[in-house]
Amino acid sequence: MLDILLAIGAAASQGVTSYLGWRLIASPLDPADVKRKKLYEAAFIILVILGIAAVGITAYRGQDMNVMLNKIEKNTENKSPQVVVLNVAPPSTPAPERPAGFLQAFGNPEIGAQLEDNKPIKINLAVVNKTGDVLYGVHNYFGAALAVVGNDPEKIDRESYSRFVKMFRAQLAKDISEHKSGDSVAPNEVKWSTVTTAPIPLGIIPEILNGQLRLYAFSWARWNGSSHDLEVCRWLQKPENEDLTQGLIWHTCSH
Repeated sequence: MLDILLAIGAAASQGVTSYLGWRLIASPLDPADVKRKKLYEAAFIILVILGIAAVGITAYRGQDMNVMLNKIEKNTENKSPQVVVLNVAPPSTPAPERPAGFLQAFGNPEIGAQLEDNKPIKINLAVVNKTGDVLYGVHNYFGAALAVVGNDPEKIDRESYSRFVKMFRAQLAKDISEHKSGDSVAPNEVKWSTVTTAPIPLGIIPEILNGQLRLYAFSWARWNGSSHDLEVCRWLQKPENEDLTQGLIWHTCSH
């Protein structure tokens, strides 16, 4: 919001300055009117100072965000979020086609640990078969990542969601090319996995606590006869403190 106000202020300052300049050209001041001349000079000086200040503050804030991004990138192993993908072991024989049934996310993501510098965040995720039939050919993947929120949280939601869906579909294509036929999941069976983020760089924890960095958790699955994929994207509301063992609030991503 502050960045928007600064941009409006800079534009308004330029606009008023241009208008005053046009008025002077269209209707020059009377040299004898000293009071009005000083008034115009003061107005020009004030508007120029305000415009410069608005642009300078905006540039400083942008530089500060870039410094934060560079700090995250330099202290992590990869430029993009690290993801652990599990559940690739297939049944020993090809599974028969069966009614689609459906999988769904089981409960909320669980962390059960404190935030610590230079250590990853480990998240337990699960899906459950909510049908009376065994599901065959189940390929399911999980992931987690930290992302900088910036001025458009919904845009970050969409970009994070799209990046993970693309990654999971690529992993599925790879598994199929390697003749991995997927798992079988019995009725009400729950499949758990633990995924991790990249290690948290030193000094980044305060940015997680104030909401500048957002923690995402993703679940994705496809199975024989499914009419659509299971795609679940959730993000963690900024925690009250470093203790992530209780009181966590998860939200569904905008996408």
